[in-house]
Amino acid sequence: MISMVILDRKKEEADKLENCFRDISAHMSDERLALRKCEAGPEFLKYVAQTSLIHMAVLDFTAKDVPEAARGFRQAKPEAEMMVIADMSVDPMLYMNPGVLAASLILRPCEERLFRKKCEEFYGHCAGKFESKSGMEQMFSVENSDGKTMIPYSGIYYFEAREKKVFVRIRDREYGIYDTIDHLAKELPDCFVRCHRSYIINLKLVQRIKFSENLAYMKNDAAVPVSRSYKSALKEL
Repeated sequence: MISMVILDRKKEEADKLENCFRDISAHMSDERLALRKCEAGPEFLKYVAQTSLIHMAVLDFTAKDVPEAARGFRQAKPEAEMMVIADMSVDPMLYMNPGVLAASLILRPCEERLFRKKCEEFYGHCAGKFESKSGMEQMFSVENSDGKTMIPYSGIYYFEAREKKVFVRIRDREYGIYDTIDHLAKELPDCFVRCHRSYIINLKLVQRIKFSENLAYMKNDAAVPVSRSYKSALKEL
Protein backbone atom coordinates (compact mmCIF):
# COMPACT_ATOMS: atom_id res chain seq x y z
CA MET A 1 0.00 0.00 0.00
CA ILE A 2 1.14 3.52 -0.86
CA SER A 3 -0.49 6.37 1.06
CA MET A 4 -1.07 9.86 -0.38
CA VAL A 5 -2.83 13.01 0.82
CA ILE A 6 -3.89 15.96 -1.35
CA LEU A 7 -4.48 19.46 0.04
CA ASP A 8 -6.26 21.52 -2.61
CA ARG A 9 -9.18 23.90 -2.07
CA LYS A 10 -10.16 23.60 -5.75
CA LYS A 11 -12.39 20.52 -5.88
CA GLU A 12 -12.08 20.11 -9.64
CA GLU A 13 -8.29 20.11 -9.47
CA ALA A 14 -8.24 17.80 -6.44
CA ASP A 15 -10.44 15.32 -8.32
CA LYS A 16 -8.17 15.63 -11.36
CA LEU A 17 -5.12 14.89 -9.22
CA GLU A 18 -6.80 11.90 -7.62
CA ASN A 19 -7.82 10.40 -10.97
CA CYS A 20 -4.37 11.08 -12.41
CA PHE A 21 -2.46 9.45 -9.54
CA ARG A 22 -4.81 6.47 -9.36
CA ASP A 23 -4.26 5.84 -13.06
CA ILE A 24 -0.49 6.28 -12.72
CA SER A 25 -0.41 3.96 -9.73
CA ALA A 26 -2.34 1.29 -11.62
CA HIS A 27 0.20 1.42 -14.46
CA MET A 28 3.42 1.86 -12.47
CA SER A 29 2.90 -0.20 -9.34
CA ASP A 30 1.27 -3.33 -8.00
CA GLU A 31 0.60 -1.56 -4.71
CA ARG A 32 -2.81 -0.27 -3.67
CA LEU A 33 -3.01 3.54 -3.49
CA ALA A 34 -4.72 4.87 -0.37
CA LEU A 35 -5.61 8.51 -1.09
CA ARG A 36 -7.21 11.24 1.03
CA LYS A 37 -8.26 14.74 -0.11
CA CYS A 38 -8.41 17.79 2.16
CA GLU A 39 -9.67 21.30 1.37
CA ALA A 40 -8.03 23.38 4.13
CA GLY A 41 -4.85 23.49 6.19
CA PRO A 42 -6.40 22.66 9.60
CA GLU A 43 -8.24 19.64 8.18
CA PHE A 44 -5.02 18.49 6.51
CA LEU A 45 -2.92 18.84 9.68
CA LYS A 46 -5.53 17.01 11.74
CA TYR A 47 -5.45 14.12 9.28
CA VAL A 48 -1.63 14.09 9.29
CA ALA A 49 -1.56 14.05 13.10
CA GLN A 50 -3.97 11.12 13.24
CA THR A 51 -2.38 9.06 10.45
CA SER A 52 0.91 7.24 10.92
CA LEU A 53 1.55 6.17 7.36
CA ILE A 54 1.77 8.87 4.66
CA HIS A 55 4.25 8.42 1.83
CA MET A 56 3.32 11.38 -0.43
CA ALA A 57 1.57 14.73 -0.20
CA VAL A 58 0.43 17.21 -2.86
CA LEU A 59 -0.24 20.76 -1.63
CA ASP A 60 -1.74 23.79 -3.39
CA PHE A 61 0.31 26.76 -2.14
CA THR A 62 -2.08 29.39 -3.50
CA ALA A 63 -4.17 29.09 -0.31
CA LYS A 64 -2.88 31.26 2.56
CA ASP A 65 -2.89 28.53 5.20
CA VAL A 66 -1.00 25.97 3.09
CA PRO A 67 2.65 27.09 3.67
CA GLU A 68 2.17 26.65 7.41
CA ALA A 69 0.46 23.30 6.81
CA ALA A 70 3.41 22.25 4.63
CA ARG A 71 5.90 23.06 7.38
CA GLY A 72 3.80 21.15 9.90
CA PHE A 73 3.66 18.19 7.54
CA ARG A 74 7.43 18.20 7.03
CA GLN A 75 8.02 18.19 10.79
CA ALA A 76 5.53 15.36 11.33
CA LYS A 77 6.55 13.26 8.30
CA PRO A 78 10.22 13.90 7.49
CA GLU A 79 10.48 10.78 5.29
CA ALA A 80 7.47 11.62 3.10
CA GLU A 81 7.78 13.25 -0.32
CA MET A 82 5.95 16.47 -1.22
CA MET A 83 4.72 17.98 -4.47
CA VAL A 84 3.88 21.70 -4.56
CA ILE A 85 1.31 23.34 -6.84
CA ALA A 86 1.70 27.12 -7.23
CA ASP A 87 1.39 30.02 -9.67
CA MET A 88 3.26 33.27 -10.26
CA SER A 89 1.39 34.96 -7.40
CA VAL A 90 3.12 32.70 -4.86
CA ASP A 91 6.49 33.79 -3.48
CA PRO A 92 8.92 30.94 -4.35
CA MET A 93 10.57 31.37 -0.95
CA LEU A 94 7.43 29.88 0.60
CA TYR A 95 8.14 26.46 -0.91
CA MET A 96 11.85 26.61 -1.80
CA ASN A 97 13.15 26.37 1.74
CA PRO A 98 14.41 23.65 4.13
CA GLY A 99 11.19 23.71 6.13
CA VAL A 100 9.26 22.33 3.14
CA LEU A 101 11.76 20.29 1.07
CA ALA A 102 9.46 19.74 -1.89
CA ALA A 103 10.51 17.07 -4.37
CA SER A 104 8.41 18.39 -7.27
CA LEU A 105 6.66 21.57 -8.47
CA ILE A 106 3.77 22.23 -10.83
CA LEU A 107 3.38 25.88 -11.88
CA ARG A 108 -0.01 27.00 -13.15
CA PRO A 109 -1.00 27.41 -15.89
CA CYS A 110 0.22 23.95 -16.86
CA GLU A 111 -0.45 22.22 -20.16
CA GLU A 112 -2.25 18.88 -19.74
CA ARG A 113 0.58 16.69 -21.03
CA LEU A 114 3.16 18.41 -18.79
CA PHE A 115 0.80 18.10 -15.80
CA ARG A 116 0.59 14.34 -16.35
CA LYS A 117 4.35 14.07 -16.88
CA LYS A 118 5.13 15.89 -13.63
CA CYS A 119 2.75 13.63 -11.71
CA GLU A 120 4.33 10.53 -13.26
CA GLU A 121 7.84 11.75 -12.38
CA PHE A 122 6.80 12.49 -8.79
CA TYR A 123 5.10 9.14 -8.30
CA GLY A 124 7.98 7.30 -9.98
CA HIS A 125 10.50 9.06 -7.75
CA CYS A 126 8.56 8.05 -4.63
CA ALA A 127 8.04 4.46 -5.76
CA GLY A 128 11.71 4.22 -6.70
CA LYS A 129 12.68 5.49 -3.26
CA PHE A 130 10.77 2.65 -1.62
CA GLU A 131 12.47 0.09 -3.86
CA SER A 132 16.03 1.48 -3.69
CA LYS A 133 18.59 0.08 -1.29
CA SER A 134 18.82 3.31 0.71
CA GLY A 135 15.04 3.63 0.80
CA MET A 136 14.59 0.04 1.89
CA GLU A 137 17.06 0.65 4.73
CA GLN A 138 14.67 3.29 6.12
CA MET A 139 11.54 1.19 5.70
CA PHE A 140 10.08 -1.98 7.13
CA SER A 141 8.23 -4.10 4.58
CA VAL A 142 4.94 -5.72 5.59
CA GLU A 143 3.38 -8.22 3.23
CA ASN A 144 -0.12 -9.57 3.85
CA SER A 145 -3.45 -10.09 2.05
CA ASP A 146 -3.65 -6.32 1.33
CA GLY A 147 -0.33 -6.42 -0.52
CA LYS A 148 3.01 -4.89 0.45
CA THR A 149 3.16 -1.88 2.77
CA MET A 150 6.35 0.08 3.34
CA ILE A 151 6.47 1.55 6.87
CA PRO A 152 9.16 4.06 7.90
CA TYR A 153 11.09 2.73 10.89
CA SER A 154 10.65 6.15 12.51
CA GLY A 155 6.88 5.52 12.68
CA ILE A 156 7.04 2.09 14.34
CA TYR A 157 6.49 2.20 18.11
CA TYR A 158 7.05 -1.45 18.90
CA PHE A 159 6.86 -5.06 17.75
CA GLU A 160 4.75 -7.49 19.78
CA ALA A 161 4.70 -11.29 19.55
CA ARG A 162 1.31 -12.86 20.18
CA GLU A 163 -1.07 -15.38 18.62
CA LYS A 164 1.84 -17.08 16.79
CA LYS A 165 2.55 -13.86 14.85
CA VAL A 166 4.40 -10.60 15.31
CA PHE A 167 2.42 -7.36 15.24
CA VAL A 168 3.98 -4.12 14.00
CA ARG A 169 2.49 -1.19 15.91
CA ILE A 170 2.27 2.27 14.38
CA ARG A 171 0.27 5.13 15.84
CA ASP A 172 -3.22 4.33 14.55
CA ARG A 173 -3.10 0.64 13.67
CA GLU A 174 -1.09 -2.58 13.69
CA TYR A 175 0.02 -5.04 11.02
CA GLY A 176 0.39 -8.77 11.62
CA ILE A 177 3.31 -10.62 10.04
CA TYR A 178 4.68 -14.15 10.19
CA ASP A 179 8.06 -13.76 11.84
CA THR A 180 9.67 -14.15 15.25
CA ILE A 181 10.83 -11.60 17.79
CA ASP A 182 14.20 -13.38 18.00
CA HIS A 183 14.77 -12.96 14.28
CA LEU A 184 13.64 -9.33 14.22
CA ALA A 185 15.89 -8.45 17.16
CA LYS A 186 18.88 -9.39 14.97
CA GLU A 187 17.69 -7.62 11.84
CA LEU A 188 16.21 -4.31 13.03
CA PRO A 189 18.15 -1.00 13.26
CA ASP A 190 19.96 -0.20 16.50
CA CYS A 191 17.18 2.07 17.81
CA PHE A 192 14.98 -1.03 18.28
CA VAL A 193 15.71 -2.73 21.59
CA ARG A 194 14.35 -5.87 23.22
CA CYS A 195 12.59 -5.07 26.50
CA HIS A 196 10.64 -8.29 27.00
CA ARG A 197 10.53 -11.74 25.48
CA SER A 198 7.46 -10.60 23.50
CA TYR A 199 8.35 -6.96 22.78
CA ILE A 200 10.88 -4.83 20.88
CA ILE A 201 10.53 -1.07 21.36
CA ASN A 202 11.73 1.89 19.32
CA LEU A 203 13.88 3.94 21.74
CA LYS A 204 13.30 7.07 19.66
CA LEU A 205 9.57 6.88 20.44
CA VAL A 206 9.86 6.14 24.15
CA GLN A 207 8.45 8.90 26.34
CA ARG A 208 9.77 7.49 29.62
CA ILE A 209 10.67 4.19 31.28
CA LYS A 210 9.54 3.49 34.84
CA PHE A 211 11.68 0.61 36.05
CA SER A 212 9.80 0.55 39.36
CA GLU A 213 6.64 -0.26 37.39
CA ASN A 214 8.37 -2.47 34.80
CA LEU A 215 6.83 -0.37 32.03
CA ALA A 216 8.02 1.65 29.04
CA TYR A 217 5.62 4.45 28.14
CA MET A 218 5.61 5.22 24.43
CA LYS A 219 4.79 8.55 22.77
CA ASN A 220 1.46 7.12 21.56
CA ASP A 221 0.52 6.58 25.24
CA ALA A 222 0.93 2.82 25.02
CA ALA A 223 2.55 1.08 28.00
CA VAL A 224 4.89 -1.77 27.06
CA PRO A 225 6.09 -4.29 29.68
CA VAL A 226 9.76 -4.40 30.64
CA SER A 227 10.94 -7.73 32.00
CA ARG A 228 13.61 -8.19 34.66
CA SER A 229 16.06 -9.89 32.31
CA TYR A 230 16.22 -6.82 30.01
CA LYS A 231 16.32 -4.09 32.68
CA SER A 232 20.11 -3.82 32.93
CA ALA A 233 20.59 -3.40 29.19
CA LEU A 234 17.84 -0.78 29.02
CA LYS A 235 19.31 1.17 31.94
CA GLU A 236 22.68 1.31 30.19
CA LEU A 237 21.08 2.63 27.02
